[in-house]
Amino acid sequence: MYSTIRTIIFIIILIIFLVICKRKKKKIKRNTAIIFVIIWGVILSLSYFLSVENLFYTFKTPEKVFEYMSKGEILGIVDGKDSSLGLTVIDNSTTSCMIAIKSENGWKIGNSLFLKHALISDCDGISIIVYKYKEEYYVTLFYRANTENKKIYNIYDNKDSQFEQFSRKLDNESTYYEYGAYLNSFDSNYTITINGKTYKFFNE
Repeated sequence: MYSTIRTIIFIIILIIFLVICKRKKKKIKRNTAIIFVIIWGVILSLSYFLSVENLFYTFKTPEKVFEYMSKGEILGIVDGKDSSLGLTVIDNSTTSCMIAIKSENGWKIGNSLFLKHALISDCDGISIIVYKYKEEYYVTLFYRANTENKKIYNIYDNKDSQFEQFSRKLDNESTYYEYGAYLNSFDSNYTITINGKTYKFFNE
């Protein structure tokens, strides 16, 4: 919905421009047309990163924000103090995260440009990502499993974070798992332990 609305609006703007020129029976110079198309394309691209909806609309819940923004299926939502992280999967293969931020009367779309992350990918097939949005941190883990011995049976970190599990059955009979937690803090000593094995984000 997020991308579709922007594309539709800018197509309408392009059509209006062409109709106005036709009614005025004014021939568009080639250079003018090229400049307009370039400007139109740049503004369209920027609109995907600038949530103009925040100026005039407030969502009731973070779920409504993610339903509006997501191109795929929402696996789950991890709540922080002043924001929420939405976990999604697209076409059974691509994962992404979105951010919603609290406002006085509800929730607004968070700018993903400010959603920074640190990644550990070589963890026995499990990808671990720590996200930072302004002063809040989240940690996520995701992997695919088609056997019982691949499952995560025990997970904790050194910040006493509360991990939530989200899963989705895939077409090939394997299961996509994702875990998420809000971090009270994050520093160079952060560790996460999965099935008895501890991983560090920063090597000494």
